[in-house]
Amino acid sequence: MAVRFGVNISYQQVYRGLHKGLEMLRGSPFESFEKLPYYYHNLKKKNPRTVTNIKVDKEGRFEMLFISIGVVIRTFRNDLRPMIIIDGAHLKSDFYNGVNLLAVGMDGNNQTLPIAYGICQGEDGPGWTWFLEQLKVCIGEEPNLTIISDRHPGIIHAVKKVYPKAFHGYCCRHLMMNAGIKVERFKTIFWKMCKAYTIPEFDTRKLPVTMLMEFFRDLLQRWYYERRDAGDAYVDAGENDLTPWAEAKVAFRIKKSYSLNVFGINAHRYQVDDKFASHVVDLNNRICSCRKWQLSGLPCNHVIAVSRFINKTDLGIFVEKWFKKSTYRATYEESINPVGDIEAWETPAYVAPVLPPVLGKRSAGRPKNKDRIPSKGEIRREPYCTRCTKIGHSKDRCKKPTSSQRSAYGWG
Repeated sequence: MAVRFGVNISYQQVYRGLHKGLEMLRGSPFESFEKLPYYYHNLKKKNPRTVTNIKVDKEGRFEMLFISIGVVIRTFRNDLRPMIIIDGAHLKSDFYNGVNLLAVGMDGNNQTLPIAYGICQGEDGPGWTWFLEQLKVCIGEEPNLTIISDRHPGIIHAVKKVYPKAFHGYCCRHLMMNAGIKVERFKTIFWKMCKAYTIPEFDTRKLPVTMLMEFFRDLLQRWYYERRDAGDAYVDAGENDLTPWAEAKVAFRIKKSYSLNVFGINAHRYQVDDKFASHVVDLNNRICSCRKWQLSGLPCNHVIAVSRFINKTDLGIFVEKWFKKSTYRATYEESINPVGDIEAWETPAYVAPVLPPVLGKRSAGRPKNKDRIPSKGEIRREPYCTRCTKIGHSKDRCKKPTSSQRSAYGWG
């Protein structure tokens, strides 16, 4: 500041000025909680059938929130496979350290799509139970629903309580890390045994609550626009044409199918043998004894071998609708509308503001950036020594003598 602008100010003044500027851009964290009900009102006005909820305590202070935009609800129920991935990320605000909860679906091109998002005070059983109860209001009791998560006790309890009929699977990355698999050869074998989906982390966890919710809405708006634009290329696609991701998966399975031997059982059932096992394919009931066809929605190599055996070249008839280009276009045919500038928001008298949660007293001085404890297997940044230029220690612990020490002892 002194060199560039000719102004002499202390470090503390710079720090306070930085936070004051961020508050001017983002708004006060306390005001952000008060604006939540008005944001909800305007969000639902611009995006019909959106489901929102705010849970408060007896004093009217914020406890939890939930949002699921109407367009995304319809998208999931009509065009996405019945699978939801749920996870939580700890917020990093200086004033509120809650948890951002997220429920994500997968479209026909295997791209993630947030179905619902919310905030609670802690990643525990009551928080996840309330979040899933709100989600159930949106999507109902979806038949054949699969929920994927890590093995957090709060999630396990909540899924059993809210979705007792759903299949609850665990993200295989967490299972592998907890199993302590370190040898690369065994990791390769492990990943061949399973398929894991992870939720991308967004670097917005320091935003005030209302701005964080607007970030997700804006993200969905952009994704719907970009993917609808990509889907326009499929306007002339045939009824059974597959999305690029599904087409690549099927192409890989086609290569694996050439070494299989097929034997007929009756008009719709076939035996398929490989070097290690024998499987039965039932075309009428769309079942293969390996279960990949039923679980993935894409024909396994056994089904592909049977289709070649009976001279059916159009594999699209064996693919579920979620992976077809026509469904992909339908997935993003609607739009998500912006809420508008805050100055133009409607603020009806019947909408009451929400009080901020009870916040801990801020300590003196600059707060330490105490991030969450990293998951097992996460790569930490290695210390770097500026003296010997080696990784693994800092210059304070370096055993290499400094230039002054070498001169003092005559080491040259």
